[in-house]
This record gives sequence, C-alpha cells and structure tokens, in this order.
Amino acid sequence: MGYAQALIDYGKLTPYISVPEAKLLYGRKSIERWIKAGNITILKETAKSNGKLDRAALVIIAAASLNIMNLFLHFDFSFDFIQYL
Repeated sequence: MGYAQALIDYGKLTPYISVPEAKLLYGRKSIERWIKAGNITILKETAKSNGKLDRAALVIIAAASLNIMNLFLHFDFSFDFIQYL
C-alpha cells in the first residue's frame, strides 16, 4: 500500500484505474467478486464509461485477499476432520 500511495502522491500513478485495466491486473473474477461483495464500488463518470476504481482501495483489498489465501495455504490440513463429522 505504501509504495502505490507514494507513486500516486508524486503523480507517477493516477488515483483511479479503469475497470478493464483492473481486471487485467487483479483478475476478472477477483474484481467481479469484490464488486459483488461491496468491497469496492465503480465510480461512473459518464453513461458510456466503463467506470473507474480507487487504486488505493484495490491494493488494500488485494493484500487482504492474499493474506487470507496464505493463511489457508499454510494451515496444516493433515488433521483428519472426517472422523469428527
């Protein structure tokens, strides 16, 4: 988050990203899932526009999603859950 915010502050990155560009960077399914869940909202400028997304919010959501995935990837699933069902 800090690196992206610094680039935004210094004018190297725009604070908003188009929806198609966000889908290329973060994956179509991820963006659609975050929008559907209400984690991020599309900012419409015109009726014909695809809309824009807040770049800083995307970085935070992506980092949070990655941390949750890493939690499950590093969890020890060797414990036999089926015997307790």
